[in-house]
Amino acid sequence: MYKGLCLLLSLALLLGCSRSDKPSRVEQNLLLTSADFTRYGIEGDGRFSRLITYWNRTTELTYEHNPGHGFFLHSSLKLFPEAGAALVNSMAESTGAGIGLDNGDVLQQELPLAGQYGSHSELKLLIKHGKPIGNLFSVSIGGKSFLALFTGLYFESAPAFEAFIAPKMAALRAYDPPDPIADWARQQVADDSESAAR
Repeated sequence: MYKGLCLLLSLALLLGCSRSDKPSRVEQNLLLTSADFTRYGIEGDGRFSRLITYWNRTTELTYEHNPGHGFFLHSSLKLFPEAGAALVNSMAESTGAGIGLDNGDVLQQELPLAGQYGSHSELKLLIKHGKPIGNLFSVSIGGKSFLALFTGLYFESAPAFEAFIAPKMAALRAYDPPDPIADWARQQVADDSESAAR
């Protein structure tokens, strides 16, 4: 009884909390990183982060590569318990990124995708002073909302980009994210079992 009450109180406290740490190797492989651009001469490492918010059961994975010159990359994946929330997030992030780019005199040209990756997917070519500078890609697959923004390198052809992004989309479709609260509860039970075994 006492252990159950403690677990419930811990869970209540947990719902008001968030946790920030580094993504697992599996989670890192879902993001677009500088390693995916090595064939284009991109070097250097970026920074990974993971933020779990327990009250709404979401996880946000991010990667950013910004060496201060040339190539810039921001990639994020948000995991939601419902597909509808992921769809709304995907559309909002794409719109928000577009508004931010417009403020910097960057025009966006939509590149029609041949494949339908989820309930929302779009690819844009970013143009500044009449010249392409990068791409913005967003997609919603089930409860997963993925965004990639990169400059200093660009795809003018949707088919070329689709061939490039295909491995990430396959990994994203196959990934079944754990529920953050259930994952936390399993960890608590495992910790209790280990303590009892000692």
